[in-house]
Amino acid sequence: MVEFLFKCPNLEKSVLGKEPDSGEREALLCLKRIAKDIQKIYPPGTCIQILLMGIPITRFVGIPFSETKAYEKALRKISSDLT
Repeated sequence: MVEFLFKCPNLEKSVLGKEPDSGEREALLCLKRIAKDIQKIYPPGTCIQILLMGIPITRFVGIPFSETKAYEKALRKISSDLT
């Protein structure tokens, strides 16, 4: 199980924007490679579940609901493009 919450709110020092970028894409590609490697030694394979838990947490860290929703939507799009 993997969890993606939301983009770091520190736009000045940590991230380039509010949407998923190549870092998240690379993380998803890595998970896909791990699943394929597992299937090589365990033919039934594995199921990797991704949790999008940003919405319940946003109010505690001050990130607008709309930003978290947009992040999750974009992350789903990246994930579906990789399958």
